[in-house]
Amino acid sequence: MTVPAAAHADSSATHPVRVVVRIDDGTSPAPLAGVEVAVRDPYGDGRALAAGTTGADGTVLLEVESDATQAVVDAVWPGASGDLESPEVRTEFVLAGPDPVGVSFWGDYGTIAGRAAATADGDAVSDLSGAVLVVSSGGSTVQRIPVAADGSFAGGALPTSSAAHYSVSLIPPPGYDLASEQPAANPSFALPRGDSGPTALTIDRTFALAAQNPTPTPTPTPVPTPTPDPSPTPAPTPTPVPTPAPTPVPTPAPTPVPTPTPDPPSSPAPLALGGASGLGAALSDITEGDLGALLGLTATPNDTVPLVNDVGQILGLAWQVPPSQAPPLRQAQAPVLAGMPGVSPAGGGIAALDLATALQMVQSGRGSLLEQQLAAQIADVQARNVRLGLLNDARTALNAYLAAPTDGTFATAVAAVRATGTVHPFLDATAADGRPHAERLRELLKTEMDSVGNSQQMDMLRLQSLSNKRNEAFDVMTNFLRKVQDSRSSIIGNMRSTPVAIGTVQWNRGTVTGAFNLGPVPNGAHHLILDYRDLGIVLISDVTVQRGVLAVTGGAVAPPAAAGLGLLVGGAVLFVAASVLRRRTPMTA
Repeated sequence: MTVPAAAHADSSATHPVRVVVRIDDGTSPAPLAGVEVAVRDPYGDGRALAAGTTGADGTVLLEVESDATQAVVDAVWPGASGDLESPEVRTEFVLAGPDPVGVSFWGDYGTIAGRAAATADGDAVSDLSGAVLVVSSGGSTVQRIPVAADGSFAGGALPTSSAAHYSVSLIPPPGYDLASEQPAANPSFALPRGDSGPTALTIDRTFALAAQNPTPTPTPTPVPTPTPDPSPTPAPTPTPVPTPAPTPVPTPAPTPVPTPTPDPPSSPAPLALGGASGLGAALSDITEGDLGALLGLTATPNDTVPLVNDVGQILGLAWQVPPSQAPPLRQAQAPVLAGMPGVSPAGGGIAALDLATALQMVQSGRGSLLEQQLAAQIADVQARNVRLGLLNDARTALNAYLAAPTDGTFATAVAAVRATGTVHPFLDATAADGRPHAERLRELLKTEMDSVGNSQQMDMLRLQSLSNKRNEAFDVMTNFLRKVQDSRSSIIGNMRSTPVAIGTVQWNRGTVTGAFNLGPVPNGAHHLILDYRDLGIVLISDVTVQRGVLAVTGGAVAPPAAAGLGLLVGGAVLFVAASVLRRRTPMTA
């Protein structure tokens, strides 16, 4: 799948774009000043179409000239990152949209307030009206706070930092300059996290000023009036200077053309799996063609493949087990295969996680920037999934109303449209006169779905890239094993190449009940699909079925094998470890 070319209008236009930047600690977002904002064409050369810095209210108004219908906002916190999850945030939006573009930085924040005092020639300055306190972080200016006449000031939100990354300086009021020598008591300071909300830090500073001396106005020197010469002497005719012969310039040797470096291989394309809304259902009912495509896309270890449905929602991520983790996977599969007579492992396999489980994984510990970025990307994908689902439901309800305009279909359509947050005259119409509004609204929703779908494709590529990078850096993750050991789940089994459902067994905190039914499965090579429905993980393994041969010990799955099934899931953890991350604290959905 490739990212489609940007849609373009007939001619270039100038769009006013208001960007609103906030910092969110999970409870109460606040405006964030000092953020450097740039608007770019997502499909262009990366140059900024417009740029600016947010003010005290966290907003910046930009004039963007572009013939595209979509753009991206890159917001960068220029100071020390401190407790921010990431100092850079990217958001895609529709250029002609009427609403401001919202950008959120995740992390704890605090504020500073206090009093600035000043002296001039040893005397206190009683009125500091017009002075400005400049707040710097990591050497970059991030806030300018007006100072009241009595020297008091109060600033806006700032990311917390346990290190002394912050400092302040003073722009003097009119009539004063900063003195060349300043008091020594103006140290840098930290802004630690609060115990039960944003930090409120009080700082007091004293500055030395020098009164500006008025510059005297110089007396202008009169310009003398020239006296005309009654007999002017004619100017002599200049002697022509001969033009020298040109010196031949040697022809430089041709510069060799460097051999272009080939582009790295692209990431695997996403795989569409029909209309299912959940990962387990999509993989359990996967067709032979789609299964073959999935096996081909995951042929290289550590290559992560996004799995999507027909609406464009991303259901989860799939990848092949790395060779280094194949032995523990086979060892973990042995106990469950012991309860499946005639079934033996035949090679590698595939693991898949739905987005909710992947997000839980990365939320369990956020020790690196890469993990934070991946967790934020998964959250963005989930939000767009929800939006696509609501828009699709609204269009389906509108189609039903247009096909049969009754009071019932109209009420259903109105409820579905309201759920999307869309404001439109259709909502104020009636079943009798709402048809023209419904037709226009249906097209508007289709346009927005296309826009969100394009954004989702970009999110998919970023999610793929981050997952691949993470796969190269991490091999083992143990917290998922603890989650499995303390959970209850239904394990739904299916066999391919011949599509056969083999039933369900129950996992309850280490105890397994039930058994898979292999009676309808013919002998030969198959793919065993195990859907841990309540845990959000699906395993696809190569197996061989041969009647009359006990794969390991034979017999049905019994309580003594429960620990073995735990090992299976634990092996799945090692299997899964090539793709999921840890995060330090939960994100707000």
